[in-house]
Amino acid sequence: RERKTALEAVPDVQASVRSLGSGWASALKAATTAIAAERQQMATAIPGLSEEAGEELRRITTAMQKKTARLDVLVGSLEPHIRREFTSVSRALDLRFGRNAILRGDSETISRVPPVQRSVFEALQNTLKVLQQIVYTARAQETATIRQSQKLDRGQDVRY
Repeated sequence: RERKTALEAVPDVQASVRSLGSGWASALKAATTAIAAERQQMATAIPGLSEEAGEELRRITTAMQKKTARLDVLVGSLEPHIRREFTSVSRALDLRFGRNAILRGDSETISRVPPVQRSVFEALQNTLKVLQQIVYTARAQETATIRQSQKLDRGQDVRY
């Protein structure tokens, strides 16, 4: 009788074991994928700024802290090569921490930095936030300029 009951239960046990095995395999695959994605993010190198760009960033950061100037005016006065440097650093920060994560002040950004570098990152976080504000303002200015020129172009087409 016991043997008959055991033989009848074999297909159910077999299905349960297969289900557990496939669940474990999919969980392992998901964890492996997440770790690979995190490693790829952490492997993103953040470029350094040239001396001139660093000086400009310090000047703008100081002006923003003192609230003596408007950011759009300061951004408008930047040299194109400095804007490009700021943009490249901002893109690298976006790749590493998520889009505008530093600008938003996400609390998760500090956990993505290795413990050895956290104190340095915390000290630089305000400066990096200003850098992303500069890039955001520069993009907004470029977009406004493009839209304005398109409106003018359309206006000229109507006149002629």
